[in-house]
Amino acid sequence: MDRRDFLGTVAGGLLATPLAAFAQPGQCGRGALSPRSARSRPRAQDRAPRATVASSDEVRASLRALKPGAADAYLQAGDSTIVSQTDVIIDVARTKKLPTMFSDETSVARGGLASYGLNYRTASRHAATYVRRVLAGADPGDLPVEQMDEPYIVINLQTARGLGLTIPPPLLQRADQVIE
Repeated sequence: MDRRDFLGTVAGGLLATPLAAFAQPGQCGRGALSPRSARSRPRAQDRAPRATVASSDEVRASLRALKPGAADAYLQAGDSTIVSQTDVIIDVARTKKLPTMFSDETSVARGGLASYGLNYRTASRHAATYVRRVLAGADPGDLPVEQMDEPYIVINLQTARGLGLTIPPPLLQRADQVIE
């Protein structure tokens, strides 16, 4: 399951409905704009509103320009221009009744619906462990490469209620954090 599928499940079966996303050119968050791989069946999300934005003003303008029915949810890209507008994204999404998917838990605590991604606190502690080992004399080339096996999931039930959504119990059980 990827972030898009997870958002669809959290938002009540939006797996076949449009999903809005914006990203800055050349940034890692651009994956939110990518159509699914050729092996995947086409979905309405792949035809949904997407915009390449180069500034905070363009993010705000693109969000406000979303027409009713153009998208049934919003997937936030993880680049700095987009992330800097999280409060605007949450406000516009609340007004337009769009479920939101973020990659960080703090955006969910601020009013987003859900996050599915890296737990930055855990990743930072893990990175510090690597730094400590290198400073203690370990050869960086001898250290194992590790990656996140499971996403860190946060769900905001207050936002879900405001959107008229009921989160399926299996997702609530799978969540690492549920905000009441």
